[in-house]
Amino acid sequence: MTYQGGYAAPYQPPVDSRYAPVVAPRPKRTTPRLGRVALVLAIGAFVLAAVPLWFAGHSAGRAIGVSAFLDSGVWTWAVLAPARPLIIIGEIGFWLGSALGVWALIQGIVALRTQRGRAPAVWAIVVAAASPILLAALTSAALAVGVAAA
Repeated sequence: MTYQGGYAAPYQPPVDSRYAPVVAPRPKRTTPRLGRVALVLAIGAFVLAAVPLWFAGHSAGRAIGVSAFLDSGVWTWAVLAPARPLIIIGEIGFWLGSALGVWALIQGIVALRTQRGRAPAVWAIVVAAASPILLAALTSAALAVGVAAA
């Protein structure tokens, strides 16, 4: 290539796929929104299940406590009849909380794997996994308080 005056285009090597320059991919812009949403879902699932379970456990405990003294220790399921509406509400809250908890657990795992909000995702997984244990303890405590109140 010889200089012919004026402005020349910069030199372009011939295009050959074997020697094509490797272009680094642009880093993905990720936001921690997915992990944060998972954490909010996990906490919401716990609260959504805990409130009705407390009232259902307390009312069932009061029904059990009253009948335990009247029937002298003979157990029948009819004992829970006065507390039936709250027990059904507690069961609905339990199933809604379970569905949201599973959703939060899966979304937390996805957020952790895709690195979109790692710290909130870890907390969402911990809260969603520990919720059934905490809810069982809460329901047992509500039953005990209900029996003691009767």
